[in-house]
Amino acid sequence: MRFLFLLFLFITTFANSQSINANFERKFADIYDKEYIQVTIQYSKQININWEGYVDYIIIESDGGIMFPIINCEKSNQLHLSNLSEGTYYLKFYTDDKLICTEKITKT
Repeated sequence: MRFLFLLFLFITTFANSQSINANFERKFADIYDKEYIQVTIQYSKQININWEGYVDYIIIESDGGIMFPIINCEKSNQLHLSNLSEGTYYLKFYTDDKLICTEKITKT
């Protein structure tokens, strides 16, 4: 009985360590991949945009014709937008002048 318990304990510990190791390696690889990006958008009084990954700059386009300056993001991973007019906005994330992600925001 003790042997079965120890065998079970060993197998579950080994399986968990393999899973954790695979997740860590994937996360570590993603951080250094220049084309990896994961964007999170939170709506509240202002719109908070957070991302993981490397972004040189963001271009915001509006369906209402509102013009935005190019946003330099080389040393940041968040953007806060407030006082936006109602409409649809497209955030385009660029790395090395290559579009890597587009996110749509609708302000109502």
